[in-house]
Amino acid sequence: MSGQTSGVQTILRREYMPRALYVHCCTHRLNLVISDVCKVLVYISEFMAILSNIYSYFTKSGVTNEYFRQAQQDLKLSMPIVCSK
Repeated sequence: MSGQTSGVQTILRREYMPRALYVHCCTHRLNLVISDVCKVLVYISEFMAILSNIYSYFTKSGVTNEYFRQAQQDLKLSMPIVCSK
């Protein structure tokens, strides 16, 4: 997105808004940092894969999602975590 030769910001500046300011999203920066760390530390990418599988398990089935919600209520969590697509 932010590439100096063919990134979206470069194309927008060149073709539409030559004086536009580009601000890199903090969330995207965090994602880039996490991606770089995952490339170096093998166990981090394995951990992220496990989290992704857990998320998929609860969001792909209405039954498991309902069990998850019920467990949150039973545990009296003050801010329930909602799994949605």
